Amino acid sequence: MIKKITLENFEEIAKPLNEMVNPLDQDDNEDSTLPDQFKEALKTDVFESFAVYDSSNIAIGFALIRVDQGRIALFYLSDHTEKDMLEIGLFNKIFKRLKMNNTTISSEEDFSDQLSDYLVEIGFEVLERSNIEITREKIGELISPDLPNGYSFSSWDPEKIEKIAEMMSSLSQDTLDAEIYPFFKTKEGCHNFIKSIEDGKRGEFNKELSRILSYNEEPIGYCFITKSDDSTAFSPDFGVSKLYQGKGLGKALLIHTLIFVINNDSKIDRILGTVTQNNLPAFTLYEKLGFNEFEHGRAYVWHI
Repeated sequence: MIKKITLENFEEIAKPLNEMVNPLDQDDNEDSTLPDQFKEALKTDVFESFAVYDSSNIAIGFALIRVDQGRIALFYLSDHTEKDMLEIGLFNKIFKRLKMNNTTISSEEDFSDQLSDYLVEIGFEVLERSNIEITREKIGELISPDLPNGYSFSSWDPEKIEKIAEMMSSLSQDTLDAEIYPFFKTKEGCHNFIKSIEDGKRGEFNKELSRILSYNEEPIGYCFITKSDDSTAFSPDFGVSKLYQGKGLGKALLIHTLIFVINNDSKIDRILGTVTQNNLPAFTLYEKLGFNEFEHGRAYVWHI
């Protein structure tokens, strides 16, 4: 059985939620931020959740979808003798719901091999994704870039969010990232994404370490930096305006940011990022600078 989850029956998925939050200790009932975030999502009009139940009417899994973006935000099933059948049933339920409002559906969830094969059978494109890292030692080997006259680096300025959001949206049109994360396609979506970074929803935001590249004081590039812990930084996104590409400025901005981070925070010993392997220019740039893959994943995209 599959049914919609609301705040009224939220407790029915407490067990699989706890398993997902604490995969190494399924008996651990310590508080976690995820259930609270899950509840907050259910209060909105854009998120919906469905749970799947076994033959004993016990919830063994759930999915959280963002209807307005056609995105599967969370998908989890417990180990169970009926798992193979039930996970496809749950997926078909949310797939049918999302197709009512969207011509593109995407997910970056870690699906089982069986479900992954099933998605390919019904027409999903598979995009290989890499979680990458560069160490402080590797960054120390990089050479600080010299900028031409008129160009400069500066710390993040909240007053420039509208211009950066417009640039980010322009950069994302017809890109793989926009297929995986449809909010990149609109200025409003990019604005909300940047605000989520500023608000600490993607790690502890550091205004000084996040950098802006400007030409004659007008922003033409950006590189955001957050921290997941004292020793680990993460770059949620970086880019350079299309009008200024092909001049090595993207590489210069990334190198400058990496060096700036380790020079201004002595505790950080590695910086993380995520890249789609199909995006060869970006993937090649990261490799040349010394980033290594530490975790492999997949994204799935379906078009009508």
